[in-house]
Amino acid sequence: MRVFLPGAVILLVLTGAWGVAAPDTIVLKNGRRVVAEQVTEEETRVVYETAQGKFSLPKSLVDHIERDSARPAVSSPDGHAASDEHKAPVPTISVSAPPARVIQDDSVDRKYLNELARQRPSTVIARELMVVSFLSAVEFEIEHGRLDSALDIAQTGAKADPSEARLLVGEAIVYLHRQEYREARDILGRARALAPESAEVWKLLGFAEYASDRGVDAVVSWTKSLSLAKDPEVEMMLARAERETAAEDRFLEANSNHFTLRFEGGQVSPAFRREILDTLESQYRELVSDLGGGRSGSSDTLPADPIPVILYPGQAFYDVTQAPTWSGALFDGKIRVPVEGLSSVTFELRIVLKHEMTHSFVRARSRARCPAWLNEGIAQIEEGKSVANVAAQIAKGLAARPIRLASLGEPFSTMGAHAAADAYAISLAAAQMIRDQQGMGTMASILDRLAAGASIDVAMRDELGYSLDEADARLLAYLKNK
Repeated sequence: MRVFLPGAVILLVLTGAWGVAAPDTIVLKNGRRVVAEQVTEEETRVVYETAQGKFSLPKSLVDHIERDSARPAVSSPDGHAASDEHKAPVPTISVSAPPARVIQDDSVDRKYLNELARQRPSTVIARELMVVSFLSAVEFEIEHGRLDSALDIAQTGAKADPSEARLLVGEAIVYLHRQEYREARDILGRARALAPESAEVWKLLGFAEYASDRGVDAVVSWTKSLSLAKDPEVEMMLARAERETAAEDRFLEANSNHFTLRFEGGQVSPAFRREILDTLESQYRELVSDLGGGRSGSSDTLPADPIPVILYPGQAFYDVTQAPTWSGALFDGKIRVPVEGLSSVTFELRIVLKHEMTHSFVRARSRARCPAWLNEGIAQIEEGKSVANVAAQIAKGLAARPIRLASLGEPFSTMGAHAAADAYAISLAAAQMIRDQQGMGTMASILDRLAAGASIDVAMRDELGYSLDEADARLLAYLKNK
């Protein structure tokens, strides 16, 4: 399972107030004033309209609203005055429609952005135009997998106005996508100082802390975020983090070069923990050989920080992770393994550790863009599995009930046991076909293409010479000839 990162997370900071002078004025807590033609108060946001369209701000940033006394109350479409009891739905700004000059010929106009940064805007309107322009460009580059460019743009914007929390958040979001969580935490700490009442800042800080194995800090940040604004996503992640911190409250810790091992003291003897760490380090070296050779030799294909490995006593694994009962371990940014009754590294445990660690390498090399079927296929190859003895059976099953690889892009954790078994078998067969016909080097190149923003279909066309859809027929033929 891939590490959790909220989709389109940059939309959290793209609400802004760039427009022309108008009768109503929103006064922000930092002293800035936003003029608007119409202003409507919702439960957690202030929605306003300018000549450029409708936008919104979190209420936590607003001190008060100065209204034109001659202007009637804003009404909803059915004629009732907008109020807490009756709120008309109002669309907010979206990065799908950034300021016109930001994206030119399907690429970011860097010259225009640099001009905006050099101007050091002195008015609210100019400042908001710069903020929305930079964040739109950052989001565009993230969507296209160009994280280096996105980071450069984000840093340029943040330097142009160091007092603007939204630009700092944009920079932090790029670091989150790059899985550089320490950097994201540092940037979000600065954003928090500028906007201590921003639910979005606390939310993202919680994600950065959780991803960097700081569960207790994440609980604090998400609790603060929810005190400022209701958010189902934060509620879900907070509940998860609280389960983990409660279960691991008395856990001990041991470390090696690339791993942080946590365990219940009475369950894991000193000899057992040393054996586990030695096994992990040995497997790490094997994976560096297979999947660690970088894009132009870059080290960013390796997991950036020590990999957390958490050993759970029996049922605690399922209580904490909420994993399906058919699963024997889990990787969600941390390797989580039940070890009830074990006192040494068995063959089965060795396989489990190698499988889950492979997910960490795949995530790093593909920047978390690898579809589940390829991710699970590579992990099974690395643990030593093969379809050699079951190829005919898999082929027979596919002929009777075709399952397309394109349908196996999402994690298998929501599947039932039988469906998951089929998905794992097909994933192994597909990955083994690629390896047998093209080699592990080509497999790694596909991950590189994914990291650069290509879809799996484009990556396969470029590296294998056939599409994702064509792979289905090729896989059936491959299995029949095994």
